[in-house]
Amino acid sequence: MIGLLVVFGVAGATAQTAVGGQVTHFADTSMLKPPAGQKIAIVEWEDLECPACARAFPIVHEAIKHYNIPLVRYDFMIPGHVWSKQAETMARFMQDSFGMEYATEYRREVFATQYKIASQDDLNKFTQQFLQGHGNKQLPFVMDPKYLNEVQADHNMGMKLGLQETPTIVVVTAKEWIQVKDPMQLYQAIDKAESDIGMKKAANGPVPAVGRQAEEAAPAETQTTSTAPAAAPAVVAQTPVMPQPAEQAKESSHTVMYAALGVGAVGLVGGSAMLVKKRKSLV
Repeated sequence: MIGLLVVFGVAGATAQTAVGGQVTHFADTSMLKPPAGQKIAIVEWEDLECPACARAFPIVHEAIKHYNIPLVRYDFMIPGHVWSKQAETMARFMQDSFGMEYATEYRREVFATQYKIASQDDLNKFTQQFLQGHGNKQLPFVMDPKYLNEVQADHNMGMKLGLQETPTIVVVTAKEWIQVKDPMQLYQAIDKAESDIGMKKAANGPVPAVGRQAEEAAPAETQTTSTAPAAAPAVVAQTPVMPQPAEQAKESSHTVMYAALGVGAVGLVGGSAMLVKKRKSLV
């Protein structure tokens, strides 16, 4: 597949481009920047009930390991999805109580089992099995409301951005951002971003999972040439964000389709997850 590169210029703004389709005209891009001390990162909004997010998940996580760069992940609740908010809230509890890697594995397995989860009861049964099979952990009898508040804050951030689909994946540097409309072209976007800021290629290696408030230092980076993965999943079709009639609220996740939401809801920044491996600058 030949990558499509689209440039959308705005006076006074950082360079805005997209691969795999037309760039979205976001409302507020102030959050599209790397974490402090990082030159490049992937920023992603996902919904745990979104089939396209499930297909993009392994591509994104392989990319952060391959390029040794951080992922800043936000949750975005699609209207009409019946259990994603609950799953995302439980994932936040696991992140806080058992660590980022544990919570990321939960998200991975939710995505892998997504087609079997049709209700909150199904999700609860799956989650109990996951917890028992991963260290015999337990959920609290009453969930602290701060975890739902974190998920809602992420959703509000997506509304502030003007998010129109999930997954929304953006490669960001201090000077530009590149929206990845087709996750199969994520490596192309990262290569371009690194080239534009004069970075040499990162060594392959695992990226430790850490919280938003903590960044774990990585070993010194060695110079190498990045290559695209030998094989990748089928092309990912993104899920447009659209309101649904109430009678369609229990629609299967395989057939979810939405029209664009309005923008303007502005919330607090916080609660999003960040997978970080610090990079040593090679200039």
